[in-house]
Amino acid sequence: MVTLTSTQKDKRLENEYNALKKIPLNGLWSWRPAPGETPPRVRRYLVYYYDTAPLLKEQFLGIKTLETQKRLVMEMTLTDGYPQVMPAARIIEGEQPYLPNFFTSGSICFGHLYTPGLFLWEWFNKVGQLLLGDPEYTGYTGNELGELPANSAADAYYRAHMSSFPVRKVPSPRPADI
Repeated sequence: MVTLTSTQKDKRLENEYNALKKIPLNGLWSWRPAPGETPPRVRRYLVYYYDTAPLLKEQFLGIKTLETQKRLVMEMTLTDGYPQVMPAARIIEGEQPYLPNFFTSGSICFGHLYTPGLFLWEWFNKVGQLLLGDPEYTGYTGNELGELPANSAADAYYRAHMSSFPVRKVPSPRPADI
């Protein structure tokens, strides 16, 4: 693993922040530095995901349906090992999605989704596509990687209702100058 100097880490944080500022308004996510963070060297972000995160709701007579969560807020924290180590992520507002990648405890299994060197905006996009239930991002399109689901009940539902996913198609945003 490549170790970055303090100066290199600071420059990476600045570059990430500046790239995020160039992301146009979009229907998938928006962001801001977490309280107490000082731009441009931001280590914690609040990311707001819109109309994502399927929730399994029980209706009349035990019939279950999927509903789309209007807003889910995640805190993404860049650890000292970033970018070689994926950001830590946790839901701070909204209900836990009913997807194979979410443990019943609320923590998230990102499995193969993170590759070292990803830009932060690319990571935010991947998480957004995962929250839409996109089979390319859940990693369970047949489980070619042999990964076990974090939530086997959600996995069984997901596999039985794959035609319902992703909950909607949204292009992943990119910085305006890329």
